[in-house]
Amino acid sequence: MRSGCLCRSPICPIDVISAVGLDQKARKSRWPARLDVLQSASGLFLGLFMWGHMAFVSTILISKDTMWWVTRLFEGQFVLGERYPGIVASIVALVAVMFVVHGFWPCVSSRLIFKSTKVSGVIEK
Repeated sequence: MRSGCLCRSPICPIDVISAVGLDQKARKSRWPARLDVLQSASGLFLGLFMWGHMAFVSTILISKDTMWWVTRLFEGQFVLGERYPGIVASIVALVAVMFVVHGFWPCVSSRLIFKSTKVSGVIEK
């Protein structure tokens, strides 16, 4: 059965979609929806980062040694054998880029939506 067909037979003489001209209609762009999904994903990433950051920083309330242990863990001392502060610096850079990108998505999305819709009935003076 073809899409848009009203009858139940596999060979249908009537195709409603093409009969009313909907198959020739231009489709709206999917980019605004894709950008919304990307903004949601980046917001989720930033939110989870903030939760983790608050949890790890709050280890100072347990003790100074616990905070120092968490710091050495993130610098890779227990896995790599020595501390690499560049690991933490690269994570900071990633979060900074994600923060800027997360704020940039609405600008791009609104511009695409504005381009895809026509403003009609505007009276110019």
